[in-house]
Amino acid sequence: MADSPEPATSLLSNPAYRQAVRRILAAGFTEVRFTHTTIEAVRTPDRLQRPIEPSLITDVVSQLATLMAPRPATSVTAVAAGVSQDQWRWRKALINGVPIAMLMVGYVCFVFEYWANVMEPGRLFCGSLSWSVLAFGAFVATAIRLLSGHPESHRKLRRTLLIGAFSIPFAVWTGTAALNAWLDSGTAAPHETRVVGKDEHWSRRRGSSYSIEVESWEQPGRIDEFRVTRLVHGRVVPGHTTVRILTRPGALGFEWYDWPNGCEIVSLRKPAAAPSEW
Repeated sequence: MADSPEPATSLLSNPAYRQAVRRILAAGFTEVRFTHTTIEAVRTPDRLQRPIEPSLITDVVSQLATLMAPRPATSVTAVAAGVSQDQWRWRKALINGVPIAMLMVGYVCFVFEYWANVMEPGRLFCGSLSWSVLAFGAFVATAIRLLSGHPESHRKLRRTLLIGAFSIPFAVWTGTAALNAWLDSGTAAPHETRVVGKDEHWSRRRGSSYSIEVESWEQPGRIDEFRVTRLVHGRVVPGHTTVRILTRPGALGFEWYDWPNGCEIVSLRKPAAAPSEW
């Protein structure tokens, strides 16, 4: 019995220690309790009623002395697996660092908001999802291979995989949108359309942002919303302004809106003044 698996694992992985435990149990003792500081041989009360030979005590004490002998600082599990303690630490640091690094990459790409400019965000999400599954699967296989053999590998894997299950798809999704824009060398396609509405948004992170609503050039009757600069937002008049929206094909095939330079005012017609009543 042990208060944690580590001392028991270290002892019972050594043949000499296993032989000492067998001899103690063969002598009539029912338990061998060991912690990080003590080792005890225990007999149940009914057996203590029998006479005890002095040689039995001597033999058990010698076996306990064997178990209490100094052990190497490096865990037996690591030695059995052919990996030093320093290597274990580097492996755990590597596996724990990958999800954190992916989370940071995803956050940086999220801040640039290229994902918000993709014309078909649903197709972007579905496209990145397949890559996310492949990336997460490779991470799981690598983590299992590097951490297998450690006495607490199941606990470390569970915590690491929970973080990776969020950070890896998040980084792949936002990273796909960013690479789609950064690597795009295609020619911008102009689309002239009429403004039907405009809006101003405010958030604690970005402050004020501006958008316009235009008639879709792909699907009649649909209204699309695009972010614009404060200058364009202030000049357009819903129902009386025509704008030119510039979109690019995308390096990965996801058409995106070239913000903030993707909206130009083509014509601005002031609304007619209401007739005055005499």
